[in-house]
Amino acid sequence: MKFIKLETAEQLKSLKKGDIVLVEWKEIAREYRPNRPITHHSIHGVNMLGEVILNAGNNSYFDIEWYLQGKSTAKEVWLVSHEKRAASPEIDLHSKEATRAFGY
Repeated sequence: MKFIKLETAEQLKSLKKGDIVLVEWKEIAREYRPNRPITHHSIHGVNMLGEVILNAGNNSYFDIEWYLQGKSTAKEVWLVSHEKRAASPEIDLHSKEATRAFGY
């Protein structure tokens, strides 16, 4: 299993319904919890406004452009993948970087 940090509009816009992502939230985010700043989501979709919809029921989403500019309440987003995507930084689940980043 690999975690692929999503850092481009192309990567984010290519997310499909059912993709699993981890989101690290800024402290000002509604989704942020001090004991759980990182949440996992099954993607609902990416809409025409350039928003990644995490949960339609509770209106949980982030704007792609704001995320890329550092203005979003989503601090970092990682795709959980079993396959490799070209030109993406990857983290092995058992690496020191994953332990530091995700607390595993």
